Amino acid sequence: MAAPGVMSAIAIVGATTALVAATIAITQNDIKKVLAYSTVSQLGYMFVASGVGAFYVAIFHVMTHAFFKGCLFLGSGSVIHGMHGVEHELEHDGHGHHLDPQDMRTMGGLKQFMPATRMTFLISTLAIAGIPLLSGFFSKDEILFKAFEAGSNGMGAAWFAWIVGLITAFLTAIYMTRAYVLTFEGTPRWPHADTIKPHESPWQMTIPLWVLAGLSIVGGYLGIPAVIAHGDLNWIHHWLAGEHGPVAEMAFDGHVALAIEWGLIALGSAVAILGVWIGWGWYTKKGLAQDEALASRFGGLYRLWQGKYFLDEAYDKSIVRPLIGGSIHGLAPFDKYVIDGLVNFTGFFTRGLSFTLRYLQTGLVHSYAVAIVFGVVLIIWLMLF
Repeated sequence: MAAPGVMSAIAIVGATTALVAATIAITQNDIKKVLAYSTVSQLGYMFVASGVGAFYVAIFHVMTHAFFKGCLFLGSGSVIHGMHGVEHELEHDGHGHHLDPQDMRTMGGLKQFMPATRMTFLISTLAIAGIPLLSGFFSKDEILFKAFEAGSNGMGAAWFAWIVGLITAFLTAIYMTRAYVLTFEGTPRWPHADTIKPHESPWQMTIPLWVLAGLSIVGGYLGIPAVIAHGDLNWIHHWLAGEHGPVAEMAFDGHVALAIEWGLIALGSAVAILGVWIGWGWYTKKGLAQDEALASRFGGLYRLWQGKYFLDEAYDKSIVRPLIGGSIHGLAPFDKYVIDGLVNFTGFFTRGLSFTLRYLQTGLVHSYAVAIVFGVVLIIWLMLF
């Protein structure tokens, strides 16, 4: 390891990013914001893998994440498409209700109206949660194992990354189950749900969902852990980090015992299953009231998560406003009086010079003849003296 300090910093930043984004995602009500912060969290996982030297595993998680997160984002688009229909019907019928088609609080019960979208969304939700034998299970388990392996070989930051990674995996299972349940399970929560029904998206939208859902199921088998297949079936490792592969792989002197490897697989599986089970129980029984219960239980911490750690506000106050203020009071006058002044001076000088020199062009032949004679005399004088 040529730069252990840098690698440790990458692992710590990645783990922190994963946890922070996961806690934000669990409080969001906009379905696309949940998925957006989930993406940030999964990017943190990829950086954890890079920080502990498992570069090919980071690429592996990029691939599996593309399958289930692509399906989730397209699925959310399908849901929004259906809820737009509800919004238009409410406006057309003159009910006077404003509906945000991306707000999960106004959804619920969509599985009976959008079965294809629901099933593909559920498959991808279980995949990102890390439920065993789905694609997210293989790549996420490999990241956690590599962090554990690096920690057991003396990399202190890897222990932090492993513990935070487990916590994040638990939160991921909860907030993604929450998103699924609030969207598809229970009873409809939009106004006049008894008469206004959403419709399933057309086949042009659902076929890509089924393709990505299928890849979310089988995509992880490109990287079956060596403890299961003895390395023979870990194709992505062979392609990327094998003897002639393009990706480097950190080598450790110590190896994790076989029993511990199986224990880590069991632990990761249990965390994912427990998170889905808790999220399902919470939100199928209490629905939106569960969010109120969490807000009451965690108080200021929940508001901190809901406010996205107020990072946007801090960035606005510390970076955006000073830059805008400095531009208005400092750069704008400089631009107006110095930059524009120089450009305007050049224009005025050129105009004044041309205004003076135009008198040399009189249109009289004898004037031009005098000028030619004067020029010849000047040249002869320069040549002689």
